[in-house]
Amino acid sequence: MPTKARKTWAQQLQQNHSVTIAMSCAIVGLSRCAYYYQPKLQDDSVIVSVLNAITDRHLRWGFPKCFNRIKKLGYKWNHKRVERFNRTYRTEVLDLYLFNNLAQARRITEEWLTIYNTERPHEVLQAA
Repeated sequence: MPTKARKTWAQQLQQNHSVTIAMSCAIVGLSRCAYYYQPKLQDDSVIVSVLNAITDRHLRWGFPKCFNRIKKLGYKWNHKRVERFNRTYRTEVLDLYLFNNLAQARRITEEWLTIYNTERPHEVLQAA
């Protein structure tokens, strides 16, 4: 059972049956550390700007070359984090629109980035 569901059950036990946090966590099999844990949301705007700078200059480069350039520039991001952003961008922007020009693509991307970094439910929250 996911941690998020256990946390919800523990909160319901506290509200409906006036039990302590420790007792409700023990009943649903949740550690108190997990109960209090607040995930830290990551801002991917730096990754976005670095990837945009690389792909603006090297239009035909794929992910491996772009990631190698990122490493050579001194960034220490895990490739999975960069790939996750790339996957999300492809499925939520590139696969959904047919752009008429580069300006339109940039405008739609900027709008999407605002939502991506501020408004959307982050994947990390689904694990909590």
